[in-house]
Amino acid sequence: MAKIYATHAVPSDSPGMSYGNGLMHVGGGGRAYLHHTGGMVSFSSSFHVDVASGVGAFASSTISAFAEYRPRLLTQFAVDALTHVTAGRQLPRPPSLETPLPNASSYVGRYAGPAGAFEVVAGHLLTIVAAGQSAELQPWGGEIFRTTHPAFRDFSLMFERKGGPVTVASWGPATFVRAGSTAKVPPSDPHLAKLAGRYVNDSPWLGTAQVVERGGKLWVGTEVPMTPIGNNLWRIGDESWSPERGSFADFIDGRPQVFVFSAEKFLRRNV
Repeated sequence: MAKIYATHAVPSDSPGMSYGNGLMHVGGGGRAYLHHTGGMVSFSSSFHVDVASGVGAFASSTISAFAEYRPRLLTQFAVDALTHVTAGRQLPRPPSLETPLPNASSYVGRYAGPAGAFEVVAGHLLTIVAAGQSAELQPWGGEIFRTTHPAFRDFSLMFERKGGPVTVASWGPATFVRAGSTAKVPPSDPHLAKLAGRYVNDSPWLGTAQVVERGGKLWVGTEVPMTPIGNNLWRIGDESWSPERGSFADFIDGRPQVFVFSAEKFLRRNV
């Protein structure tokens, strides 16, 4: 029964992974692993089990699951290292902790807009330079980056392309046009701008929702669009099938004091 439990799996949407009975079935370096991750408000975890050798490893950190981190590289390396040692082989090379970034040079350039300007420079890692300070640009999937630069740490940076080259960068409520691009900063919508704000739910599971107006549209943060689908009703997210909904309530001088995100109330706290 244990063998049946551990071997049954069906293909998943993630390339190179199948899933069954609560276990991910993944491969790497010619080896097969049973794998899974988990996390909550206060921790993130991962385990790997090498199917052939029976070696397993588990790791957990105090990094919140909402930071989108799992120690999966660590547990796979630990399993590989123990498997090699027990077989009398040399230790494998530790995995790189840096996210590969194809076409890094395509982001390099100067960006400017009504909110100011910054420059992206190349090196060992992409770096953002503004106001006499610099910081690493950390890839966050797709065309999205995050940084600890004090002027840009509050939101992600999202780069956009037209016909291949990067033309603009978006950051929260601001748009920056890349030097040499013919792109224009889209006009704002003053009515929608009144809906923007910092909305907070005191539950650690929900936290803060930063609603911004940029280019005549509403966004949660930089990269999550809010699409109007009715009177004071928005669909949250890129997917047309998404059930996530947003609305506003308790208006004072045209500004809502409450943001309702899929039935959860977030209170305006612009401090």
